[in-house]
Amino acid sequence: MEANRLSNPLLRPLLQLGAAQNIRYDWKMLSRGIIGCSALLTIALAAIACGNSAPTQQANPSPTGTPSLQILAPGDQEEITGDSVELRVAVNGFIMDASSIGMPAEAGRGHWHLYLNGELVSPSATDSFLLKPLRPGSHHLRIALANNDHSTLSPPVEESIVISVVPTDAADSAAAQVGPAMPSDYDY
Repeated sequence: MEANRLSNPLLRPLLQLGAAQNIRYDWKMLSRGIIGCSALLTIALAAIACGNSAPTQQANPSPTGTPSLQILAPGDQEEITGDSVELRVAVNGFIMDASSIGMPAEAGRGHWHLYLNGELVSPSATDSFLLKPLRPGSHHLRIALANNDHSTLSPPVEESIVISVVPTDAADSAAAQVGPAMPSDYDY
């Protein structure tokens, strides 16, 4: 039986190593180990192959149509009471992707930029943004679609409105009459 084991070219180096070190190999244990490793390797390869079979289209949906952007609220020339406003937007034909902000540009994917009185406030990839605190008076709000790398679309896709912020009480009213607030008093 020992000669039969040595005739197998795959097992010969293992058996010779064992004989050289006076290690006794059990034929059944050795064959079970080889079969077990083969089974695990087969399962692992099958799992890898199945994991790659999903179409990439579902993982990275494509935009459909021409990109468009609309301010849903507040309305143009709307009067806002208080010092904050929730801006609500609708985006079509463009994929909003917060996880890719700052990454290389990818056609049809990105975010929008919010500008207040010509100054960039923040990028956003959501359908709303709470803007506060706002000084009393007239404010120009503009939103524009942007690629992941913050470059604007070409041609630009943007929308603008003007809102008027009205103070909520007499203290705000007095502050508005004195003059504009110092930059340290308000963020915007």
